[in-house]
Amino acid sequence: MCGISGYIGKNNATKILVENLEKLEYRGYDSSGLCLYKNKDFKVIKSLGSISKLKEKVKNIDEDFAIGIGHTRWATHGKPSQKNAHPHLSNNKKIAVVHNGIIENYKQLKNQLICENFFFNSDTDTEVISNLLEKYFRTNFIETINIVLNKLKGSFALAILNKDEDKIYFAKNKSPLYIGIGKDEVQLTSDISTFFGKLESYIILEDGEFGSVSSKNIEIFDKNMRKINKKPIKLEKEYKNTCLLNEKYYMSKEINEIPNVLKNELISLNNLKNKIDKNLFLNINSIEIIACGTAYHAGLMGSYFIEKNCRIPCHVFIASEFKYSNPILSKNNLYVFISQSGETADTISCAELVKNFGCKTLAFTNVEHCTLNNIVDFVIPICAGKEVAVASTKAFTCQVFAMLFFSHILANDYDEFYINNKDVIDNFYIENLLGNFYTEILKFNKIFFVGRQGDYYSCSEASLKLKEITYINCMAISAGELKHGSLALIDGSTLVIVICTNGLIKEKINSNIEEILARGGKVALFTIFEKEDFCDVDYYFKLKNYNDEFNLISSIIPFQQLAFYVSLEKGYNPDKPRNLAKSVTVE
Repeated sequence: MCGISGYIGKNNATKILVENLEKLEYRGYDSSGLCLYKNKDFKVIKSLGSISKLKEKVKNIDEDFAIGIGHTRWATHGKPSQKNAHPHLSNNKKIAVVHNGIIENYKQLKNQLICENFFFNSDTDTEVISNLLEKYFRTNFIETINIVLNKLKGSFALAILNKDEDKIYFAKNKSPLYIGIGKDEVQLTSDISTFFGKLESYIILEDGEFGSVSSKNIEIFDKNMRKINKKPIKLEKEYKNTCLLNEKYYMSKEINEIPNVLKNELISLNNLKNKIDKNLFLNINSIEIIACGTAYHAGLMGSYFIEKNCRIPCHVFIASEFKYSNPILSKNNLYVFISQSGETADTISCAELVKNFGCKTLAFTNVEHCTLNNIVDFVIPICAGKEVAVASTKAFTCQVFAMLFFSHILANDYDEFYINNKDVIDNFYIENLLGNFYTEILKFNKIFFVGRQGDYYSCSEASLKLKEITYINCMAISAGELKHGSLALIDGSTLVIVICTNGLIKEKINSNIEEILARGGKVALFTIFEKEDFCDVDYYFKLKNYNDEFNLISSIIPFQQLAFYVSLEKGYNPDKPRNLAKSVTVE
């Protein structure tokens, strides 16, 4: 979940590393740090909190460095603190390491090192790596790295400095790592977006690969110490909508971009329709969708569309549960993976399991070059552009729309889908229905989101958004399940937000509202139908009626806005919620 960066070349390493860490901050912002190298000596700067604080510290550096490594942290082992911030040095201060990932056997390794009189300055798993490198180093540092890698269990992307050499060493296993190449300079990064506009080409590192870079030379080895020659890939594309922040918060910017990114996505999907390998869909018994968090909710929406439009059985699994549930895999199933970043560790782990079994695989991602895309048989891009705010908004909307597109490709009625949605998207706009409702939210001790069928999946995502950035303890409940236990929680301090976009179950939803009101609960109704169609609710919001399928996509946007405004009302930064990171690259 952390972000790492390395620089070696002719330019100002301090400036470049800080710029790169700012772009990687979405991966974690508990702390950050640099290790700068010059004349066989290190200068280490660490800061607690956002990169802006590190940026202030490095202003006082009055010397130039051409080599360095940097890190922005999302805490896994050890609380956010100065001592736990990366880089971490070996006991003899000759080796510095930054790390993204988790070392699962670090306690065992740490205890062994303590018995050999090594001491530890932090609570992190990373510090065992720097000390193991010190322990095993004799004369050849690349051989030492290979020895240490064979002792580590878990995931890691590493950038390493050795005081005796003008090089940056690296290693990769189950965490993303890329090498960027420019004129007399080389960089390492967790995300190739840091290379755009700066470098000419890049190399994708695979699991088990490690090596070293200098300003003029790159050496890559496999786990058997065989040297690998990799042809660099030319950097041709740059993410759109990454830095044009005309508003104070990225989340607001990204919500407001939804109409335009949907237009772009429809164009992209229309161009893609004839390139999809139809063999993927032959003799399919069922479709299994695997994802985490917001992407999981997009998968639930996708399953609703697939079963409705194609009449193919479709099941959705939480990725972190799927792999360890001893899943019954079948080569007659299609396995679909959804991940905004394409680097979600749990989802990647499931994709590798399924792929190794020989099953057909498909991914929906928002990044052209990512680990997940390299695993699956085919990729459907969601075309949301770079999303910076941790709480996903436009990417979720695009994921759901791409799943809708996919369901109509399967149903062989794409032309009708295109006709039904082109005018809708061309005329789609975002309106603010909420007024001061976001201040009303704070009056209640308990908040529930209630809906049926596809609206229930919208409730799940709406509840997650509110939890993520306002820290309000709320939950989604299927409306029909209220009377099976949850109704016991309803009283005068409860707000129930009801979503209804399906006319077939409107009367059932009205009955559920009656049940809530009878127990003293307050109801906020969001619906495409008229107020007179329901009993007398406390708050009523009329959603614009587009079409049955697109209503499920458009109806989530007011709740993205609601979470945003409540977060501001409570004095929080909606872009950077506590304890979370944008890309979850550890299991």
